[in-house]
Amino acid sequence: MPDPAALAQAPAPITAVPAGRSFPSSFGWWAGLIFLGLLWFILCRHLSGEWSVNEQYSYGWFVPFFAAYLFWRRAVLDDPPTRTFSDGERLQHEWLCRHVSRSDPAAVESISPLRRLGHDHHRQQYVFRFPMGR
Repeated sequence: MPDPAALAQAPAPITAVPAGRSFPSSFGWWAGLIFLGLLWFILCRHLSGEWSVNEQYSYGWFVPFFAAYLFWRRAVLDDPPTRTFSDGERLQHEWLCRHVSRSDPAAVESISPLRRLGHDHHRQQYVFRFPMGR
């Protein structure tokens, strides 16, 4: 059994995020999220004509909702950090690295034969330039 006097002099535990600054509610993250949301809205607005006219891309109306569901599910299923951090910047950096590093170049190369399907797949060149998620 540890000595009560020694426990009273033990240093305070390190918290994951310093008091007064919460990681998800910082202004920079909200501004970035709003900016990406606007870009997503503009992209969907431009592609909506193609989705309505071209039967090949008629599933496009489903894509924004499915993508939002996948991002929500990734956030819910993520494990909380197993270590504590002394400052919020380190926590932000590790969170960003963990999510960005999920791209797998081997997955992109495994579907490279799909790039040569034909001339009617002109929008694929943009899809295959970006890393795939998990």
